[in-house]
Amino acid sequence: LESDKLEVGEYSFELTSSSHGTVKSYTHTYTPTASAVLKAYPNPAVSGQEVTVEGCGDGYIEIYNAVGKLVQQVKPNGNVTVMTLNQPSGVYFVRTNRQTIKVIIKK
Repeated sequence: LESDKLEVGEYSFELTSSSHGTVKSYTHTYTPTASAVLKAYPNPAVSGQEVTVEGCGDGYIEIYNAVGKLVQQVKPNGNVTVMTLNQPSGVYFVRTNRQTIKVIIKK
């Protein structure tokens, strides 16, 4: 189970282990926080406008254009980062080590 791929919500699962002929079951509830979901706003944005990115996690925020070229990279400042997207109009993909979302930049 990969927790970074779960949507916000509550999940239950059972783990079963057999050791020396004994079976033990465990139940655990995992509730990811809302910050686990990557968001960018405003979206669409205007080129040169500040955009807030939430749910960044660790690592870098990478911005890719529609053909997959890395056009910007930012080191997040905590879970919420404000950055300026100085890119031409078009569709871009904001990627972290957890998720990728689409951002539209317009004139």
